Amino acid sequence: MLRALTIVGLLLGSTTGVFAQSADGAKLFEEGRILAKDGNYAEACDKFAKSLELDPAPGTKLNYADCHEHLGHLAQAYRLFIEVAQADKTANPDRAKFAQGRADGLADKLGTVVVKLAAPDAAGTSVTIAGRIVPVAPEIREMVDPGDVTVETKAPNAAPFSRTAAARAGATVVVEVPAPNVQIEPATQTTTVRRHTNVVIAYTLGGAGAASLTTGVLMGLVARSRYNAQIDNGNCSNQSPPQCNPDGYKAQGNAVTLANVGTVFGIAGLAMIAGGAVVFLTAPRDLVVTPTASTQSAGLTVVGTF
Repeated sequence: MLRALTIVGLLLGSTTGVFAQSADGAKLFEEGRILAKDGNYAEACDKFAKSLELDPAPGTKLNYADCHEHLGHLAQAYRLFIEVAQADKTANPDRAKFAQGRADGLADKLGTVVVKLAAPDAAGTSVTIAGRIVPVAPEIREMVDPGDVTVETKAPNAAPFSRTAAARAGATVVVEVPAPNVQIEPATQTTTVRRHTNVVIAYTLGGAGAASLTTGVLMGLVARSRYNAQIDNGNCSNQSPPQCNPDGYKAQGNAVTLANVGTVFGIAGLAMIAGGAVVFLTAPRDLVVTPTASTQSAGLTVVGTF
């Protein structure tokens, strides 16, 4: 209780204390003081946090730090006391000295994590210690609550690094982070191909057309052979027009009919071949990206439509 009263006294003696706050901020601050006085530190911390959002006053932050210390959040309280000590060096030296003393009193109860980065200048690198994002530097020192502490680093195009170490009160643990194993993007080759579905349709039409044309030609050859056979066997004369007996006229008529059917097949085949050619030549182009093989990857083809 004496410590809380000391904090209040320092606040009342400061021009940056509660009276400089907005009405809402001051109201939340006073509610926090009452809750803290009654030992309800969880709710008091919530009030001080909301007050700080409205008015980031050092005096409020000092009470907020005291609140976290009572809740056992020693590392958080330590950081808040240090922030007040640094902010009030000129504006309120007495409060700055008091805040520094409170921070010093917590130092022996905390562990120190030192993170050494092998590649601190790698673009996009981020570091978290015990879930808290910290500024990136070749060597990072962070006061933490005793217990298991996880250090994590991330960098673009690299596998994340994570290491958990045991922090002990008054002791220092060092975590060395190697340079990120950057995964180099493979070189690529870009080409375009005709759209697969259109090519299949074109080949199907062309194939069917070729079969129909071949059928028509064969039917025409058979019809010609049957027509000429009537002359060879004497059913028809070799005249123009030929003179035939009834069997010859019938056989040559059938041959003419077969030749006409063959002509239809031939014309249809030519039309399908022409249609297939049109479909093939007018098919949209698809982009094909082919990464070249490297030490990191083997060849891979990715197809996209544009």
